[in-house]
Amino acid sequence: MTAALSILALTVTGAGLVYLWATNAKRRRVFGVPRLERRPWFWPARLAVWLPGLVLIGAGDVAALVVWLGGLTVLGWGIACLTPGRLEAAQAFAARLQAKATRQAAPILTRGTALISRARQLIPALPRRSSGSASALRVRDARIEELEARVARLEELLDAQEEARPHHPQLALARSR
Repeated sequence: MTAALSILALTVTGAGLVYLWATNAKRRRVFGVPRLERRPWFWPARLAVWLPGLVLIGAGDVAALVVWLGGLTVLGWGIACLTPGRLEAAQAFAARLQAKATRQAAPILTRGTALISRARQLIPALPRRSSGSASALRVRDARIEELEARVARLEELLDAQEEARPHHPQLALARSR
């Protein structure tokens, strides 16, 4: 649970950091990126950066908070060192990596689909409700009646044995509790 909370918190925080990085006027000016046409949303982005930490504090998950703080530091420095050229290179690398993963996953998915269809052939079909299942219900009902009759006979035997025993007031008192 700690890992999942940390990853979720770092994802939200990372989105806020990337937005702040992309809309920072000074950074855009230094790297020659044109000014934004509209005013950036600083407060929602700052909230996205810090709110996950507050949620982790509120949840009382100290381990997730420590992981988030460490990840926040690494993520912040990693985003800060990106230049527009490095960003384009990272995007190209991510696209190549995605294409490679897709090429490698295609045969695995094909084999998996074949295995699933083969397994469906090997698994016997479950009986459908038909006249065959009605006979199974009759057999079950007969078995239940037989077991109920046996229980009734056993109760009668116990009652008969209890009546044959001599009466002990202490045992009667203990049984009544």
